[in-house]
Amino acid sequence: AVPPPAGGAPPPGMDPAQMMANMDKTQLKQMLRQLQDNPEMVKQFASMMGTSEEQTAQTLQAFGQMDDAKLDMALTAMTKLQQAQGLWQKANAKTGGHLLKIVIFLSLWFVGGLVYYIWFSGDTTAAAAATVLAAKTVVSDDPASTAESTGGADEEFRDL
Repeated sequence: AVPPPAGGAPPPGMDPAQMMANMDKTQLKQMLRQLQDNPEMVKQFASMMGTSEEQTAQTLQAFGQMDDAKLDMALTAMTKLQQAQGLWQKANAKTGGHLLKIVIFLSLWFVGGLVYYIWFSGDTTAAAAATVLAAKTVVSDDPASTAESTGGADEEFRDL
């Protein structure tokens, strides 16, 4: 057995997330049984993961109670998250550690453009409606011709 590392850092060459992502369900079940049966291993695993012993024990218990289908889904999810994390780290390194700022800027730019489009695209419809209404409105001194051109709307307002 490897002695627990000082300061809770994993021993060289042992990344727990990478180790779990490369396991199949039988290997994971065997490891979970070993960890649950050995409190000292739970302490070591907790220090490697950077969590408390209680949190690690609860996580182990939750994984231990999963059926095979859910365990397969969890392993698949862990593998995909590992791949995503690796891609993020590579892209972040290529951008000089500014990937988060770039993603936030691009998201705000996209949302701003979308809001601008929605806000100002309705303006053309209002202008077209105003043009149509202006064309139908006929200014005249004769109340009868005004009532005819507005479809009798003026008569309705006079009665009020």
